[in-house]
Amino acid sequence: MSTDTATIQEWFDAHVDDEWGAEGIEITADDDEILAVVSVATAEEELLDDDDKEIAIKRIARRFRSGTRQSRMSVAEEAQELFERKISWGIQAGEDTYLFTHVTAPAMTRLRIAERRVLDTLVWRIHE
Repeated sequence: MSTDTATIQEWFDAHVDDEWGAEGIEITADDDEILAVVSVATAEEELLDDDDKEIAIKRIARRFRSGTRQSRMSVAEEAQELFERKISWGIQAGEDTYLFTHVTAPAMTRLRIAERRVLDTLVWRIHE
């Protein structure tokens, strides 16, 4: 099976459980990890107060995480076997993203997927 990001995106789109209440899922992938960020529907009043926004996002993430744990882990197990990469999860509520699981690669440093992508780009540019 092809393991490009578009193929992985299609696979996850087909495996998102309707009970999650997801508005969509965005996939980011590299050689070590697939990061699945689920857009969740939130009531605007949950995110209105900037002072408590971080607390609200964590509360939304905790609710989503506990309510979807069984089916998410089932999807993650199947995806890990199929794509041979670790699966990490996060939510997007409004414009805010919160990662509640993620991989740190045990390379020279412990970088998350976004930082590894920047480093890979820099290394690639140097070797052009």
